[in-house]
Amino acid sequence: MNLNKEFAYDYVVFDGFDSTIALKTNGYYYICTLDLRNKENVTLVTYPLDYSFFFIRLLFAIHHSSFINRFIKLPFKSIWFPFYFKKNKLSEKRKCFVIFNLKLSLDYLKYIKNNYPNSKIVIMHRDLLKTHNTEIVKNAIADIEMTIDIAEAEKYEMEYFCEFESKIDIRQEGNKRYDVFFAGKAKDRLPKLVRAYDILSKAGLNCFFYITNVPKEKRVIRDGIKYASKNMLYFEMLKYSVSSRCLLEINQQGALGYTSRFLEAVMYDIKLITDNASVLDSKFYNPKNIQYISDVDKIDPKFVKNREFDSFNYNDEFSPIYLLNDIDLKLSKK
Repeated sequence: MNLNKEFAYDYVVFDGFDSTIALKTNGYYYICTLDLRNKENVTLVTYPLDYSFFFIRLLFAIHHSSFINRFIKLPFKSIWFPFYFKKNKLSEKRKCFVIFNLKLSLDYLKYIKNNYPNSKIVIMHRDLLKTHNTEIVKNAIADIEMTIDIAEAEKYEMEYFCEFESKIDIRQEGNKRYDVFFAGKAKDRLPKLVRAYDILSKAGLNCFFYITNVPKEKRVIRDGIKYASKNMLYFEMLKYSVSSRCLLEINQQGALGYTSRFLEAVMYDIKLITDNASVLDSKFYNPKNIQYISDVDKIDPKFVKNREFDSFNYNDEFSPIYLLNDIDLKLSKK
């Protein structure tokens, strides 16, 4: 597919956000959608009013604060609707609003439909639906609703989309620092992560696991496991990734589909150990580079120790531009 193909629509993309009042260029969502930022006919909205002065953004954030609104339902939020995004990149083409930011209100989506009557709305779920609860999920106002999980796409009769990410220039600093690297929330997988660490470290491998959201009383202490209260900045995490020989991926229960760890391994030519069966169907699957495990106890440390590796020969296949091309195609068939 051609990355320079002209879109049939003007796209306004409400991205996920790393901050509600400041642009974090080293954050996950900013990096993932970087390819779209200078794309013609695409307006990327990091958060509503992201183009305005700090004081205005701060007022907006206070007005929409979930903490304040828990006690006092502040009125007149619709006064902000006309200013959510900058309209200078919009042309006379049809409009399509792609929604990753599921904190947008249903009232705002209705505002879009009323003010852009021929527009399309596409709602995107970049995490399992069971992990969040929002009023815009499975609402008839969306023309297309898409999910990143294959099983949920079938269960809820949604369209499936592949995980995406923009590749950035990030260089390895010196020699490989770690043999195996993991970073992420514990979720329901802490016992598996600790077991994986024990298997790999006992084989003499140098491992670093950065795990968040684990209460102190549930932490299993290991020399190479760091527990933290917040996620590592994504740019920093990528520096650890490219400085490691292998990435570890243990999925949250029930997840099925490509993940950021898989994309990172492919884009930056790093080995991967994963329990995600979806990789077996990928054109990038190569047992020299990827070790699929059906169970943590089946991890083979020899896979990491073996220096044999074939380049994935990545060629921008995971760029978010492909996602908009795919949406273009789906809308043309409706």
